[in-house]
Amino acid sequence: SIFIPICWLGLANRLRMLTGVLMIAQRYNMHVVAAWHRDGACNASFHSILSTTGDLSDLLTVIDVASPCIPDNEYQGALVSIGRDYLEPNGASWLFYSPSRFLVDPDHFYGHNVVFFFTRTVHAFTDSSCDDYLALKRWFYSCLEPGPVVRPLLQHLESSHSKFMTSVATDTISIGVHLRIFEESFDWAMVAPRHEATEADLPISSGGNGEESPLVVRSTSHVHVVKKAETFDRAVSDPTTRTIRNAVNNLRQLHGQKRVQVFVASNSVQAKEKLLHELGEENVLVLLPSDPLLSSRNSPYAVSLAVVEFFLLSKSSIIIHSHASSFAREAAAVRTIPLLDLVSPIDVPPLLFVTMAPTMPMCALPEFIREQNYLRSQTSALIKNRQCYWEDGGRQMCSLRYFVCPCQDNDVLQSVGALCPVPYGQSAIIDHSCTVVTAESTGHSI
Repeated sequence: SIFIPICWLGLANRLRMLTGVLMIAQRYNMHVVAAWHRDGACNASFHSILSTTGDLSDLLTVIDVASPCIPDNEYQGALVSIGRDYLEPNGASWLFYSPSRFLVDPDHFYGHNVVFFFTRTVHAFTDSSCDDYLALKRWFYSCLEPGPVVRPLLQHLESSHSKFMTSVATDTISIGVHLRIFEESFDWAMVAPRHEATEADLPISSGGNGEESPLVVRSTSHVHVVKKAETFDRAVSDPTTRTIRNAVNNLRQLHGQKRVQVFVASNSVQAKEKLLHELGEENVLVLLPSDPLLSSRNSPYAVSLAVVEFFLLSKSSIIIHSHASSFAREAAAVRTIPLLDLVSPIDVPPLLFVTMAPTMPMCALPEFIREQNYLRSQTSALIKNRQCYWEDGGRQMCSLRYFVCPCQDNDVLQSVGALCPVPYGQSAIIDHSCTVVTAESTGHSI
């Protein structure tokens, strides 16, 4: 079996961790036991928001743990102690494994009865292709269903906003937008003081007809019909939301004969209101909690609302999202739909570049591009693509880069001015029309 602790991270990062460890379990016929810790980053039990079906139920057992994680070094020490003090004396072969890179060597796992897998990210085997990686994600998400707290919310949406809930039809283009705002009071990567509410404190009613507004969804004591967008005039001068508006309008024009609908998700109520102002009310859906406290990931209800947003984003035809956010990236992986990252460099308009598209080299996935750059840089083949951006105590910090150029032979991506990764071996075609983008999140503007 494989044991993996899951904590300190938000919803999407927890799910992507599971896909990585399930890859190992499938290959070696092992069973995964995941300890899902409720903490400030994701204050909801797994079985309240999600349920497993099909073959996944036989492969994965999730244990809900009410207490937050202990510090990493203590957790790792406890796992090693279990292996040394309990497994070894009983003749079991065990391994503590904490990989440092995205691609891992499958040989590490041969011959072990128990693997303690300690990570904060997702992984793939060195002999896996990007298609294999995406196929595993599709299978994983196909075996996940809404849990008992989330199911009534989705059922209400299905009855009141059915066009947003159905799979993409031939006469409909669904655009998903996810804007991740780094804001301490709302950003679940910043573990804030715990909100003491529980699922039992947050009843779900079935009132409201949903037809009073084309925007909102729920008529419970926690969600209300959104205020008129005209009161949020600060969005007009925001270059990020303006770039999203322009991309959505270009897609509307490109698909003028079809119904174009937009679903907006964010970890910030203010960001949703800004985007609503930019996009207008026609065929736009936004979910807003009536109580600002419920916007914090410390609230179990807010986590449930995030799961609803995740399922809605996954039904899109294309997703535009904030760079380096895993939420929309995992939602796009449900059906491997095109994903556009929104990057805001200094003193130039924000850029949209493709970071998931199975038809492109390495599926346009930054994880595979980054690893290929790393492997090539070890032989100095791509040393010119390594850029050092600062010094910390005399030590240079470097990030690996890759080139992106205007997308070709794709009307949808061309219409929004998206940039696509340049295939390896074609560096000779790169000219001044292309841009260099970091393949790793550095915390600095690009």
